[in-house]
Amino acid sequence: MKMMIIYSYLYEVSDTVITKEEFIQIYAEKLKKNQASLFIGSGVSTELGLPTWKNLFEKPAKRIGLNIDEIHDYYQLAQYYINHYNAGDLKRIVHDSLVTYIDSSPSLDRIINLNLNSIWTTNFDTAIENCFMKNRINITKIHNDKDLANINISNSPIVYKINGDIHDLENIILSQEDWENFANTHPTMLTFFKRELVSNTFLFLGYSFNDNLVKSALCDINKFVGKNANSHYAIFKKSEKKEDEYFINDLDKRYGIKAIEVSDFDEIPQLFKDIHYEYIKYNIFISGRLDDVDLKIEEYASNFLKKLSIYLLNADYNLCTGMGRKIGYFVAGPSIQHLLLNNLNIENRLKLRPFDDTMSKEEFSRYREQLIDQNNIIIFVFGQKYNKEGISENSSGVLEEFEIASKKGKYIIPVGSSGYAAKEICENVKANITKYPYLEKYIDKLMYEKDEEKLIKIIEAILNDIIH
Repeated sequence: MKMMIIYSYLYEVSDTVITKEEFIQIYAEKLKKNQASLFIGSGVSTELGLPTWKNLFEKPAKRIGLNIDEIHDYYQLAQYYINHYNAGDLKRIVHDSLVTYIDSSPSLDRIINLNLNSIWTTNFDTAIENCFMKNRINITKIHNDKDLANINISNSPIVYKINGDIHDLENIILSQEDWENFANTHPTMLTFFKRELVSNTFLFLGYSFNDNLVKSALCDINKFVGKNANSHYAIFKKSEKKEDEYFINDLDKRYGIKAIEVSDFDEIPQLFKDIHYEYIKYNIFISGRLDDVDLKIEEYASNFLKKLSIYLLNADYNLCTGMGRKIGYFVAGPSIQHLLLNNLNIENRLKLRPFDDTMSKEEFSRYREQLIDQNNIIIFVFGQKYNKEGISENSSGVLEEFEIASKKGKYIIPVGSSGYAAKEICENVKANITKYPYLEKYIDKLMYEKDEEKLIKIIEAILNDIIH
């Protein structure tokens, strides 16, 4: 059975609605500047087969003689049930319905790749945390004010669970009374949320805006910052209801939340895929290794990679290196000096991701996948190592990175003239050139050209073909 994400609806394209293409550009730029946040509502959890609020409260509503189809305020419904019975009984129903070990969904899998510093959610379930765990990404989970006491904002990602967590039933926000007391029971959480609404651009996903948390927070913020407040965005499905048009217009005019329309819920994962591509579009991973070989080769590698790195940075590309033996230093050293001299942000422009030699083979592979996921273009250079017998051979790690990059559809530039694994990769690419049409005009030059300046010109031409 096909799962559907439950979203709100919109009436027609107007000045309150921006195109998907516009939104992708805006949000990707915010991601690059670490100024993007995500707010996830219950709609995303339903993609996993978890119940909607309506499904969750259907039996409790029936038990107190109400028709769930006539209910629009589920917090008020929860309050009625608690008044008639007790909170503990309702919380047990919620717990039994929402405990899940599912760790994947089309939307969440795409979200993971965005490297968001923070995700906010009203969901009790652990689907978001499970997805991060499956991808072996450590997170900080915050679900009450006490958790905030020792928080380190530099640690990311942080998952803020505004309504609480299914494993802490005593403190979940479930009823109307809970919401009315929220400012008193969660003052620090609310302050953190308002701070992030001021500093970051939010995307609201699967959130109905039926409660007043977001709108009241934005209303408070707008009293002080006025027209200088950030714009935020929410995804809605197109609707022909006039009431929905007014609702969307109100979100924009009074709260600064603009709509992105989708014709079908199935478009959501592709939207995140497109955001991710725009986010990593100018990211280049330099793969290579060079053990203690001939000094002339090392000198050539050092000079070439220095010139290449500085060219790429000047051309507004961002560099990443796994710090492969010597190659990582030949890239990182001149890059850091160049960025410092030009007063540019090192962390945003250069990612140093050394490998831990104590990792298992499987951990090495997962780490390589994570690195390559965050880059659009992979440049392969050299790739030489000595085995246990002291015999020089092509680096298996560099070759594995080529296999991973190929499977993930990354753009590949093998500098075959540098020899070793890079030459082997270049030969492989040439033999399968139809898979790499952007290299057809350049593959022979990559194989044989050794002049540093000419090689950089060739790489420049390839990049221009890829990007433009």
